[in-house]
Amino acid sequence: MFLLLLGVEHTNLCLTPGKAKCMLLRDGLPQANLQHWLENLAKVHGVQVGPHWGIDWQTPLLRADAISPELTAQFWQTARLLEHKQAESFASNALRAFPGWGEATGAEP
Repeated sequence: MFLLLLGVEHTNLCLTPGKAKCMLLRDGLPQANLQHWLENLAKVHGVQVGPHWGIDWQTPLLRADAISPELTAQFWQTARLLEHKQAESFASNALRAFPGWGEATGAEP
């Protein structure tokens, strides 16, 4: 999902994270650029609802912000794959607020 938003051909991150990363870097996309694109994605689709942060599935123009735990978890997974420690930590902390989602990142409550 996020690789599509980053302008990269989709790869299944859940099954072959090491292989996907190799494909991205082998295709001539520097890791720093991918990390920067991930930051931009967080700026456009990241929303604050009360004390919680997460990824919204679209830019909310005519509706209230809404957090998708699934997309926030995919954001965390992509940050991990790209070794973007700050984004990984931020998304992991955000997922702790959603029951059942903090375990997916190995985050302690």
